[in-house]
Amino acid sequence: MGLQRWPLCAYFTIQAVLASLDFFRFGYTNGAADNATGVGVALATASRLWKNLPPGWQVEVLLTSAEEASLVGSLAYVRAHAKALDKSRTFVVNFDGLVAGELRIVRSTGCITTSTYDSPLVHAAMETARLDSRFASVKPADWHVGDFESVNFLRRGYACLALSSVTKEGVMPNLHRPGDVLANVDSQVSALAVDFAEAAIRRFAVKA
Repeated sequence: MGLQRWPLCAYFTIQAVLASLDFFRFGYTNGAADNATGVGVALATASRLWKNLPPGWQVEVLLTSAEEASLVGSLAYVRAHAKALDKSRTFVVNFDGLVAGELRIVRSTGCITTSTYDSPLVHAAMETARLDSRFASVKPADWHVGDFESVNFLRRGYACLALSSVTKEGVMPNLHRPGDVLANVDSQVSALAVDFAEAAIRRFAVKA
């Protein structure tokens, strides 16, 4: 760990300086992209599922904070509820940055270490995209700028699915930028994410 300490310290120091410079230059971002869209899509998807729950299912919405502080919000939750969350019956769908561009099934994340999303839940999502013509544009993608909240569940053995949207260049639109406002959110992408998430979850529920 001694040899790794200094590169990590340098990395996080540079990151903190750059983030601070942008804060003093531009101020806070609005948060429409990161992550008001995720909150809206999560609530809309849950609302649909609640109206016609798969047999034996319970659907909950988890909205965590402190993502930018090393994902400590989701980490605190999974630690506090570890005994109550049966890994064979707990499934996590993460919605992040469903703003504009193309809807994507995220298969791996992480900029220092890689976390791979590979479970029957992900397979059901891939199958939904492949077999349902409404979702022909939904493809797999990788995101190696950072991690999502779901990674704290993924690392502990829970089946997770992460959905996001990216531009043709493979980046999230307006992420942490002054353009992160409601006017730059493509509501069709968010609506497609709700339709897709519901369809993928129901397909998975039939097979689970």
